[in-house]
Amino acid sequence: MARDLAGNRATSTIALTINNVAVSTPDITPPSIPANFSATAISASQINLSWSPSTDPAVAGAVTSGVTSYRIYRGGALLITVTGTAYSNTGLSPSTLYAYTVSAFDGAGNSSPESPSASATTQTPPSLTNNPPAPSNGSPSSALAAGTTQTAISLITDQPATCKYGTTANLTYNLQPSIFTTTGGTTHSTAIANLANGSTYVYYVRCDSAGSATTGDYIISFSVSAPALPLSGGGGGGSSGGGGGTLTPAVPPTSGTSTPPVISTSTSPTVPSLTGSFTPKPRKLY
Repeated sequence: MARDLAGNRATSTIALTINNVAVSTPDITPPSIPANFSATAISASQINLSWSPSTDPAVAGAVTSGVTSYRIYRGGALLITVTGTAYSNTGLSPSTLYAYTVSAFDGAGNSSPESPSASATTQTPPSLTNNPPAPSNGSPSSALAAGTTQTAISLITDQPATCKYGTTANLTYNLQPSIFTTTGGTTHSTAIANLANGSTYVYYVRCDSAGSATTGDYIISFSVSAPALPLSGGGGGGSSGGGGGTLTPAVPPTSGTSTPPVISTSTSPTVPSLTGSFTPKPRKLY
């Protein structure tokens, strides 16, 4: 198995043809570096991260393995691997500076260089008279299987709260268009339908407890995997050419009790039988 200079192992290949012989070449081209990486502190315990999608460059016109995930590093150590382009880092200490980088990975395991660092300082803890809930444990946060059309998004809060959500960033709690189906306690969830293969979804959540609402978005981001590409047909060869794919002979049904018609194999004609008597007519002699 091929590896690049950084030791990444290639798990996907592209096909080349040399002298009419198909040769598998590993995909060793890394994705582009995630751009526009930013970090924003939205509470005393949470920093939101976001970036632009990376691309996996095509090589000689071949189909690449594609970007599949992003690894987020905090202080130089791996924090989490996600499939979307946004993440909420929760459970942080108040009034503390945190620095992050992100890198992209493709389906062959190739990694882009890490992005330029983005940093933010968590806010000062709120006073006791204004104590909004702290959301955490958002789910799902990874890629769902291809063919998934519905899932539940969920999170928890450190105190009983009512949570709302939408698909537009930076809306206040009162402007959020949808409320979680299960909410009011510390566990919140709702069903999301009409999901599509190969798509990424980002939801922005705000929660309120006793009139104290969160002042920043809590992000739940996930994707639905694209279906696997079918294997291409065989190449054929030799003087007869040969076509791709595999022909499957038709198989007659085995169920039922119908009997096929019997076909006679005799080649002799059928001669009808004669009845009655026959008297030959005398011939006249000259």
